[in-house]
Amino acid sequence: MTIKTKMTTEDIRQTISADKCNLRNGIYKAKWMYFYTHGLTIDDYVAKVHNSFPGVVITKQSNHWNSWPKDSWFEICFTIWPG
Repeated sequence: MTIKTKMTTEDIRQTISADKCNLRNGIYKAKWMYFYTHGLTIDDYVAKVHNSFPGVVITKQSNHWNSWPKDSWFEICFTIWPG
């Protein structure tokens, strides 16, 4: 499936294996929740988004780490331009 076939937010979430994904004002926000990172970093998720969609533009990336028992997550905001 390509962006030209009008992917839904759920399609995009599944493609990048995100736990959450939403769209607001043309910007997607994807989150990957974690308790342990298992060696993964925000850069690994940025690469996953870049490899999944041609023409993607990352507008924000962050690691929201919280001490136990609160949830932590990686977050990437991006736009996708049809290519």
